[in-house]
Amino acid sequence: MRDFTPYIAGVVAADGHLYSREVRIGTSEKIFLRFLRTNLERLGYNPRIEEGRRVWIVRIYSTQLRKVLTNLYGTKGDWGPYKTIRITFTSKSRGFLAELRTYLKSVGLTPTSVKKEKEVYRLKMYSLENLKLFRQLFTIRHPVKLSRMCSVLQGELVP
Repeated sequence: MRDFTPYIAGVVAADGHLYSREVRIGTSEKIFLRFLRTNLERLGYNPRIEEGRRVWIVRIYSTQLRKVLTNLYGTKGDWGPYKTIRITFTSKSRGFLAELRTYLKSVGLTPTSVKKEKEVYRLKMYSLENLKLFRQLFTIRHPVKLSRMCSVLQGELVP
């Protein structure tokens, strides 16, 4: 049987949320609801279904699943303020970000390619592993960013 966990990570990022002891997924489609339940049960989880006004909530009480989704896939959940664990660099200089990308790769990080967004360029890095390594390699002095990074590294949801 194929591992369904990466798919669950995507569903949670799009239509779910992670709490400290619970994973929630919302859907208005009964067919999709059955599909989720069947595959979650195959993974050994006991999903609970709760009917809302126009949506069903699938609840999985599992700190293990939450840790897997957070640590392996960087999932944070769409109902919260952050969808994924990421670090973003923004600049008007594409060349600067291209050189920064080369440097970050040389120290073991895995940044994405440089992408243009409106009038600026962005370079992003995803995953808890990148965040941990970045924290070891660089000193973060901005108090808000340091606080967010520490709360993510400690497994807390960022407010």
